[in-house]
Amino acid sequence: MPVWGVIFLLLLWNGIITFLLIRWHRQHQVLVRGTEKKRVEEILGEILREIQKQEKKEKELEEEIKKLFLQGEFHFQKLGLVKFNPFAEMGGSQSFSLALLDQRGSGMVITGLHGRDLTRLYVKKVKEGKPEEGELSREEEMAIKQCLKQRKRKENNEDRNN
Repeated sequence: MPVWGVIFLLLLWNGIITFLLIRWHRQHQVLVRGTEKKRVEEILGEILREIQKQEKKEKELEEEIKKLFLQGEFHFQKLGLVKFNPFAEMGGSQSFSLALLDQRGSGMVITGLHGRDLTRLYVKKVKEGKPEEGELSREEEMAIKQCLKQRKRKENNEDRNN
């Protein structure tokens, strides 16, 4: 091979290596931009420590969300309201049965009977959609059914979304 051919190959090789070195230098500059003159290993170590902190915070937040979700099951989430007229001589539906239930279908039913001279309020405990003691009136049952339908609708919507 002539000397000129070897020189040409060496110049080509030198050009390729120079090109790769310049490209690496630019990437390095992007990586260390905005930092003090530290070594890349120190910068990467700081990044890894920050990632570990974020992962720890993420786990703590996930645990807190789980706790809140479990607590939320016992808060009133469903409401059923039935207005009715218990007395024939009174006009309008001014009496009501209001069911307030949690995620599990437990809570209470408040019934207000409005008459000419007074209004009476009655409260009954409900556990899993059933009265704990005594019997429910037709209106109270309707209010509870409204709540339980809300749960079924919510479950059906969640099934469609999954």
